[in-house]
Amino acid sequence: LTLSIGISMVALAFGLYIKFHYTVGQSVALNILGGTFMGFVMVSMLNVLSEDTVPQEFGSASGTNTLLRIIGGAMGPVLISVVLNHNPDIILIPIEVPASNTTDGSASQHIIYKSVTVPSDTGFRNAFIFVTCVMVVCFLFTIPLKNKGSLWKKLFHKKDDDHPKNETKNMMFDISYCFNNQSISLPCGI
Repeated sequence: LTLSIGISMVALAFGLYIKFHYTVGQSVALNILGGTFMGFVMVSMLNVLSEDTVPQEFGSASGTNTLLRIIGGAMGPVLISVVLNHNPDIILIPIEVPASNTTDGSASQHIIYKSVTVPSDTGFRNAFIFVTCVMVVCFLFTIPLKNKGSLWKKLFHKKDDDHPKNETKNMMFDISYCFNNQSISLPCGI
C-alpha cells in the first residue's frame, strides 16, 4: 500500500509540474511533495522484496533491485535531456567588448550579441508529461501487489513447488548467545 501511495503521489507531483513550474515557490512545493513520497517508494520496495522472496533468494532480489535503480538513475537524466533539448529556444546575450583604439585615436566600445540555446517551456512540459506517464505505468505495476497470490505470482514468481521448502519461515526458534559463560535464549521469527 505504501508503494502504491508513494508512486501515485510522485506521479501527482510531476503531473502538477506540467502546469505549475513558473515560480520558485511552486517548484519548491512540488519538489517537497515528490521527494517525500519518493522516499516512500524506495523504502517500501525493500519491504515488497523481503515479503515476496524466500530468504535464499533475497540477496539476488535485493541486488537486482539495486542494479535497476542504478540503471534508471543513469538513463533517466539522459532521456530527460533528450526531451528537453528537442525544441530549444535561442536567446541573445549582450556582451560588452572592451574599448579599442581606432585609427583616429578615439576609443569605441562595442556590444555584441551571442546566441545561446536553452530548453524551452515546451521542452520542460514534455519532460514532465513523460515522467508522469512513466510513474503512472509504475503505479499500474503495483496494483497486482495488493492481491498477493494472484496475477503477480502468476507473472513473476515460480510455482511454490519449484522453491525449496523453507521450514523456518514464520516459525519461532531459539538463538543462543554466550557471554561470560552465560547462555541467553531469544525467540526470533524469520
